[in-house]
Amino acid sequence: MEVDAGMLTTKNNPPLERGESSELPCPDAPEDDQIVIQNISIPGALIRLYWFLVGNVLLVILAIVIGSAYFKSTLFLHVLYWMCVVSLLAARYSDIRFLEERSTDGARLTVKYWLRYSAVVVPVSAIVWAIALLTAYFKNPR
Repeated sequence: MEVDAGMLTTKNNPPLERGESSELPCPDAPEDDQIVIQNISIPGALIRLYWFLVGNVLLVILAIVIGSAYFKSTLFLHVLYWMCVVSLLAARYSDIRFLEERSTDGARLTVKYWLRYSAVVVPVSAIVWAIALLTAYFKNPR
């Protein structure tokens, strides 16, 4: 492609004036290939950030604190841990149901995805919590 100060020319096409565009076919790209750009609102981005990153980090920190047996009475920490699990589930549900989260291919997610997410988060959280309890017990048997 040759570039001139006033006009653009291509090998097989007539010159284009500045500001004009020519759609040249790309032989490697499929014709139905589309780029999906998703507009995300600020609350939607914050909720996704919470259930994807912040809430999980908070769960790990709480599990470490529970397992360290630093506090004698950890009932508050246990309640806080499970409230965090419930808040993760609620954030994911609201993201799917009310904020219309989309998958990577642009399809709208359904409650089925939330059920699958819940089926992973709850058992993994219970296992991590049990490991934290056992760690605290063996560190400081009463």
